[in-house]
Amino acid sequence: LKDSTFDYLPSTAFSGTMISVLEFDNVSFSKYGDPVQNATNPFEALSHTLRMLVFNQQPKAITSWSLLHCLKRLESLRLDSIGSVNLTSDFNKLPITVTEILIENSYVEKVDQDWLSKLRLLKYVTVKRTNIKSITRTMLPRPAPRLRELDIAENELSSLPEDLTADMPVLQALDVSFNKITTFHESTLEPVKNNGGVVHMSGNPIKCDCNLAFLLTYPKSWNYYLCSGPTAFAAKSIQSLRRVELCRRSRRHV
Repeated sequence: LKDSTFDYLPSTAFSGTMISVLEFDNVSFSKYGDPVQNATNPFEALSHTLRMLVFNQQPKAITSWSLLHCLKRLESLRLDSIGSVNLTSDFNKLPITVTEILIENSYVEKVDQDWLSKLRLLKYVTVKRTNIKSITRTMLPRPAPRLRELDIAENELSSLPEDLTADMPVLQALDVSFNKITTFHESTLEPVKNNGGVVHMSGNPIKCDCNLAFLLTYPKSWNYYLCSGPTAFAAKSIQSLRRVELCRRSRRHV
């Protein structure tokens, strides 16, 4: 469905169809279902076929994700270019079958601390090019036994929690590039290294000092960054420096 505005999405809109991928592109509804009391949820007709649902160029996201709980085979929910979206615990009302959540190019109004905490089968989570300023470990399932990729690039994050990657035994990729992060904790990055994964961290205003000396022993294949400070290290890669350089300057500024 594309470039349309409707008062409501009829309860029978998908009856008799076998849709596996559904995209709403610049389409808005005031109501999902017929404008009568106790109207049938239009998504129920897709309960055994729909695997991917995409909302693109929408003024706002669905008010309650419980509307999609009937989609017993849903694997992927993607929200791209949404004018207003709330990352609330209501996402936990999505079917447990969901393995991918993508929020991109969207304005986030609100974030709950238990946003996706109950979706334990998640494999891929992306929150990219939004206005979020912080993230906590509680926003994701713990443990997250199947989470392979966490992409939180191009937001407004100034730091990462030390336990962000804790209890993510198969995490292979963490992308935190182009945020406002000034330093990293080894406890955040070590689990990814131990899994043989990769971290993308370029484009952050990183202060290269002794606190980051641990990175000198980390894989050179990772996507590192150019130091933003101190002045002597500006525009240098931390991988080009030595531990004695990083820690000597840090001691001078104690």
